[in-house]
Amino acid sequence: MNKKITRYAFIDSQNLNMGVGSDVKFKNKIIYRGWKLDFKKFRVFLKDKFKVEEAFYLSVIYQVKKICMHFYRDVVIYWF
Repeated sequence: MNKKITRYAFIDSQNLNMGVGSDVKFKNKIIYRGWKLDFKKFRVFLKDKFKVEEAFYLSVIYQVKKICMHFYRDVVIYWF
């Protein structure tokens, strides 16, 4: 009896953006230049390399209430 394995990927936006988009310096010399991630290609990579069927992009959005000026956050999940 073969069970079908469903693979999920949960991607944290902060770690992904900081890891890919930031320059890395060593002794005041740039050894890695950050770049912008192409999400369509990244999704294809996840599917081809890791057999991921569903991927979720987790992001936190900070919003400001105009009346009380309190900060609160909502976790937003994007499926891609």
